Amino acid sequence: MEMHQVRYFLATVSELNFTKAAEKCNVTQPSLTRAIKQLEDELGGDLFRRERPAPSPRRRLVAGLKGAHT
Repeated sequence: MEMHQVRYFLATVSELNFTKAAEKCNVTQPSLTRAIKQLEDELGGDLFRRERPAPSPRRRLVAGLKGAHT
């Protein structure tokens, strides 16, 4: 896991849009998507449900992130 992957993931959670997250991170959308896909492969599962109109973080992931911040 690399820090840019985590940063891209957090930007996507914040924006709920891959294109806007890529703009926020100053990378192309394909680069951001590829990095998140590599992170998903490394962690062994999808981090987002990719659906229109916006991607949504997986519930178990959100619960884990909330637990990590307490």
